Amino acid sequence: MCEYSISYKTDKSPIDYKVGDTAIFELCILENGKPYICPKIKWTISGNFGFYETDEANDTSNIKIEIHLRNKGFIHLVVDACDSEGKPLENIPRFDGGIGANVSEIALDTPIPEDFDLKWKEWLDELKKIPANPICFEEVKDDSVPETHRLFDIRIPSVGDYPTSGYLTFPKDAKEGTLPIYMILTGYGVHSALKFFNKNLVLHLNAHGILNGQSEEYYKEFADSFNGNYGFDKEENRNPDTCYFKNMMLRDIQGLNYLKKHPLWNGKDIILFGGSQGSLQAINIAAHDRDVTKCLLEIPWLCNIYSADKGYVRGWRPESAQGLCYFDEAVAATRVNCDVEIIAGLGDSVSPPVTVAAMFNSLKTPNKKITFVQNMVHQAPPEKTDGYVIENSI
Repeated sequence: MCEYSISYKTDKSPIDYKVGDTAIFELCILENGKPYICPKIKWTISGNFGFYETDEANDTSNIKIEIHLRNKGFIHLVVDACDSEGKPLENIPRFDGGIGANVSEIALDTPIPEDFDLKWKEWLDELKKIPANPICFEEVKDDSVPETHRLFDIRIPSVGDYPTSGYLTFPKDAKEGTLPIYMILTGYGVHSALKFFNKNLVLHLNAHGILNGQSEEYYKEFADSFNGNYGFDKEENRNPDTCYFKNMMLRDIQGLNYLKKHPLWNGKDIILFGGSQGSLQAINIAAHDRDVTKCLLEIPWLCNIYSADKGYVRGWRPESAQGLCYFDEAVAATRVNCDVEIIAGLGDSVSPPVTVAAMFNSLKTPNKKITFVQNMVHQAPPEKTDGYVIENSI
């Protein structure tokens, strides 16, 4: 049984380069840990301001790629082991990574609206008029629930047409005033909240305020009502009041309002966890609730949306629009005061690292940390994260 892999290294940390440097990538195709002569190796190099190059090498296991860094930002390198006709070999994984130059200088491009704080105050004042008292609080008792825990399907009134909706879990033997809040926000898509069981007071929300635990057909029908892509409507996104993400964020904040009244909360610890769109939700909650103590963010999405207008890599997201500025992660980051930890992929083409770096650099909190993981795309980080760290770089 043959196992194939790609080893890789750069001549220095991939996030420590400066404009004007020439970065050196060395990669090797391996079969059972030993160099494997590949019929063809193909690679593409892309970056900001439309930069794009492609090349290939024949009958080799090793390649050495030199990249001159002309601008601050990130370079994206994709390497495929191929057959003699140039078709990628399915049994050999792709390398999908990158390097950054002057990473700490990557700044916010999205304009902060003049009425940003006033608009958010208006929304939060509207939300305060709605008591965070559940309209549904049904205990779920099935094989998915460990004997040590309790699980509740809850819905809480909020602004708009849909309530806050999610699964609440906590240990059976928990005593009043002892549990940290651990709130989990979900990635892009339409699906039920999930069930998480740990030592905390846990609330996992579905992003849309719809029912949990339903059939695939139920979620597909809801997704089809947006033609699959909610939050992408250009007209809606011109105005923050009609932007799809407005009510999503307010539902999330209402979920936290409920948790802060729960008798099991210890009154001090509030941890928010989210990946991709979940990161967007978490950072927006933290921006407008000063009681949040920590954000744990993975592959943050919708960061610094106006950077593409200045020539930086766009990624997959709605087109930049005035209404989206009120939810942009890099803008929200300017209002966050809690500890923040971020994991981002150097090969992420959905949330390009240049956009995530801008969000990180916008944080003014004294305790912040970002880990860039080489050869990681838009995915959950590997269990063992071998990354490159920047801390407290304000």
